[in-house]
Amino acid sequence: MEPHNIKKSVTKEPLSKFSGNEDESNLPESQACSPDLENGVLDVNKALFPGDTVNGSCNEGYIAISGEILATCSVLTNVAVGKPAVQSSTFQTDDAAKAVDGDRGTDIIENTCSHTDIGDDYPWWRVDLLDNYYILTVRIVNRGMDMYGIDESARLKDVTVNTGVTLSDITKFCGFFAGPGGLSQLVTINCPQYTMGRYVQISLVTPYLTLCEVDVFVVGI
Repeated sequence: MEPHNIKKSVTKEPLSKFSGNEDESNLPESQACSPDLENGVLDVNKALFPGDTVNGSCNEGYIAISGEILATCSVLTNVAVGKPAVQSSTFQTDDAAKAVDGDRGTDIIENTCSHTDIGDDYPWWRVDLLDNYYILTVRIVNRGMDMYGIDESARLKDVTVNTGVTLSDITKFCGFFAGPGGLSQLVTINCPQYTMGRYVQISLVTPYLTLCEVDVFVVGI
């Protein structure tokens, strides 16, 4: 991970670049107290996301100037791969685990996708991330053309994604995809900021939920 100069930081420790403990007149301009700091310390108790604003103040007798905070940025991680998954019903051998097995193939005949059963009119699929996270993005890999030339990709429509910290309360709205989906389409659903959850559930109000892979990108709490 490489450090980058950005307008945010996730540290709770004093930042020496803006110490705020010396008289401003004796400091180079770049070391005076930043308006994003309080007494030279930026106290952040939750993750910061692009577009967030951080405000603060300086000690009496010090001046606030513009500045930057050195933070460490890391690549977002897909935590869904290999996690326990269940669904409302299963067609033949197309169980829920096939949507988080790391295989991004999209031919349902090749047994690479999850698929709910015939007669399940309100299907759902759910993954347990095994810990609570701030959930940023959920991505769905839709089914593609199968080996017999059949296209059922348009079945992916009116998709709701919810999250929850417990099984009894998976009601936090993440996003919606109206569809219909296209062949092998990668559907990206961005959750509202600070959407917390351990469980991610995908549901339809029409039959046949097929997921060839589901990615869940998060940051730790």
